[in-house]
Amino acid sequence: MDEKNRSHKDSVTTGLSIISNSYTDLSGFAPKKYVTECYLKPKTGPYWFSESVTLVTHSTKRRYNEKIYFMNRLHPCKWSERMTTKTKSQPSNVVSECEIYIEGVEPREHTISLQSVPVNEN
Repeated sequence: MDEKNRSHKDSVTTGLSIISNSYTDLSGFAPKKYVTECYLKPKTGPYWFSESVTLVTHSTKRRYNEKIYFMNRLHPCKWSERMTTKTKSQPSNVVSECEIYIEGVEPREHTISLQSVPVNEN
């Protein structure tokens, strides 16, 4: 039977979040343990959102504003996978690793500009 685990770690010193998946394949001569990790770093996106509502009731006029100037998102910066198994010959333990750095690659973001709507005041 195969074993699967998932964990999430946050590092206060580096600001990275690490999502780790581990999987043990028990088929074959010896168990093979796979560990996949995705390193995420927070990034402030260039988001700006403003909303205003003007209410006119009889002789009273009120205006409500809501503004959000930035949004934090997690972006991947590194991906790694490691496989560990035992063999019959020397060396008895074999470790295979792969690391991919994703610096400088930004996710696709779409910006939508909302036009202001004139308000008719009667």
